[in-house]
Amino acid sequence: PTGPRTGRMSSEAEIGAPLHVVPRLPWVRKMIKAPPGRKIVAGDFSQIELRSIAGIANEFTMQALYREGEDLHAATAGMILAMGETKGQITVSDYWKERHVWMAKVTKLDRDGAKGANFGLAYGMQAEKLQTYAKQSYKVHLTIDQARTMREGYFKLYSRILPWHEEIMHEARRGYVETPWGRRI
Repeated sequence: PTGPRTGRMSSEAEIGAPLHVVPRLPWVRKMIKAPPGRKIVAGDFSQIELRSIAGIANEFTMQALYREGEDLHAATAGMILAMGETKGQITVSDYWKERHVWMAKVTKLDRDGAKGANFGLAYGMQAEKLQTYAKQSYKVHLTIDQARTMREGYFKLYSRILPWHEEIMHEARRGYVETPWGRRI
């Protein structure tokens, strides 16, 4: 088997590119055929990286949102809105009780910004990088203050992520980190 050293899933294809980077345009996809007797199977692991982080970091709030079938991006956006409207004074407990009220206020733009926060901050982005990432990946323009508020709200809501980052950094200082399955990278 081949693949990246990190253990991330990958694929190989004779088309010169991994299949997961082929555009989703129907006319492009129709050009790719399985050999006789074989089939091409497509799968989507919905937010698999965030779900994995929720488990590995033992992030209770994120786990509860997934367990209850909530929209993680809308919940994050709701917390960010609550942080802004309460000038950072809202507690996670108060937000949790009123999360559906806050989530109902979330616009598509808010949700897209939170999506950037969820994926970017989970991997340790600082506010400046989040500002750039949100613009490039989600077309969301944030001021540096908005990015800082977003980061503050994210780590307030998902309070186990930052300590998990610190644990990983501590492990990395010894020259490697270990996955939950014992793989050293």
